[in-house]
Formats: sequence, structure tokens, C-alpha cells
Amino acid sequence: MRPAQRWGEGVVGKRLRVWALLFLGAALTAASAGVAANASTDGHDQGIRIFSLRNPALGFAPNSSGFVVLAPLGADNAGRWNVTEVGQQGFEDAVYTNVATGTCLAARSPIDGVALTMAPCNLNDPFQQWERSADQLANVSTGRCVRPEAVAAGARLYQEVCGVGGRTADFSDDFRVKLSAASGDGQQIPAGRAGAPLVVKVTDENGVPQAGFVAEIELHGPWGGEDYLPSPATFGTGTTTRVLVTTNAQGLATTPAVTGKANNHSAYTATVGGHFTLFGDTFILQGASFSGTIV
Repeated sequence: MRPAQRWGEGVVGKRLRVWALLFLGAALTAASAGVAANASTDGHDQGIRIFSLRNPALGFAPNSSGFVVLAPLGADNAGRWNVTEVGQQGFEDAVYTNVATGTCLAARSPIDGVALTMAPCNLNDPFQQWERSADQLANVSTGRCVRPEAVAAGARLYQEVCGVGGRTADFSDDFRVKLSAASGDGQQIPAGRAGAPLVVKVTDENGVPQAGFVAEIELHGPWGGEDYLPSPATFGTGTTTRVLVTTNAQGLATTPAVTGKANNHSAYTATVGGHFTLFGDTFILQGASFSGTIV
């Protein structure tokens, strides 16, 4: 996903802006790390989730006391954030506005251990400005990174010297998708003959079909212990075992027909979702794969 860059201790490091939401085909300028200009992410800025990479079911949400905690990410607005970029072009910081409360994610002081809170939004307040490097979120004013008390529902979020906490302090605001094998799984295809295509479905975390995703699907032979054996099947009538397919309005992407190689009787698998070919990041909540046999 992102380069494995880490924050220097107590210093806000180089600002990475690899933010693309993998949004609707030609609209490839949408940003994924959740920190996109609202105007360019039609609708998706309402769905930004800042979630724990240790447990992607938990994300940032304000509690009734005005603090920020890790909470289960449901369909409500408590864990959803609007994002506004501020700062110099190419080095924008992000201000996160909670959809449910209309208040903004804020640090309060440069002292380690101080809990994050919600505050009336002020784009000029550096305590409300955040930036990302690798998978850590740092406050522009304090130079400290966000860390949870624990990776558990209800755990409060506070700030501490960046680089502390390991994976418990790693968060993401990538676009969250689920993949599923819509059709073509479990085929038995005669050697030298064409079977059915593989169809993968891409939805968001709430099951809404997503158009315009360009997914990579690759055919393999059986697992050989260290790597896959050569595929006994191809896509179409040539020798291609890897294709890029784009989802339609129903969130479906279809490969050419899976064709068995002549005199090559073996099982095959097809992997999907290793990455998407757009230039941003996507967090795959649920992967998909296909299998079949050339008979």
C-alpha cells in the first residue's frame, strides 16, 4: 500500500499525499487516504473512515464526553468524517470534521499522553490540522502521533511521540471495499476448450456496488510449496493468464472466458484484489478467489 516510511522521533516527517479514493472510472483524481479535497470526492468524503489496521472493524468516533475513541464502524455517521485540505499545494494538511457532530478532530497540547478531543472547527487552528506518513497520523502543531489506549472498542485516543506503539498506532483512511466471486467459480473445463468467464463483484463496506474499479485477476496452477505452478488455463484463446478488468455500474468486472490448455489436466486458481491499478490505496475488507479444474 504505502511506502514503509516512519516518523522521526518527535518530528513531523515528510508529508505523503498518495491520496486517491479509487473513485468512479475516469474520476481518478479522487483521493484515498481519506484526506482528499471534498469537491473532488463526490459523496465519498461522507464515507471516510479512520480505522485501525490492527482491527479494521474499529475506527475513530467521538464519545458522549467529547473525547475520541475507537468504536465499531457501523452504517451510522459517528465514524464518518468530512475532510478539508489546508496548506500549501502538494503539502496539504487535513482537517477532519465528524459528520454526526459537525465538530473537528483536535489535539490540545504538545504533552504526551493528552487525549484527543473534538472542537468547533477552525481551519486555521494547527491543533486541528493533521498529516500522514506511512500509516501514522500526526498533529501539525504538536508533532505527536495518535495512539490508542488499546485496540478495543471504547479505547481513548491520545498523542505520543511518533514511532511509538508499533502496529497498534497504525491507522488508515483508505477506501474500504469488499470483493466477492459473482460467477465462474468451481468450473470443470475440458482441455483445449473455453469455459465461462470469471466475474468479480466490488462493493463498499456497506454492500453498495462500486463502478470504475480496475482490478487485477491472475490465473495460477496448484500451489507448489514456494510458489504457484504454471497455470493450466488462460484467459481467452491466447496465452494470457493475467487481465485487468473494470467494474460496471453494478460493481461487476468480467474477464474473458477461461480456456483450458490442450493436454494439460490440472486444477487452477484465480486470485483477485492483490491490488487495484488506480493510483491510490484501497483497504480490502474481504477478498475473493476462484478455483476450477481442467479435465
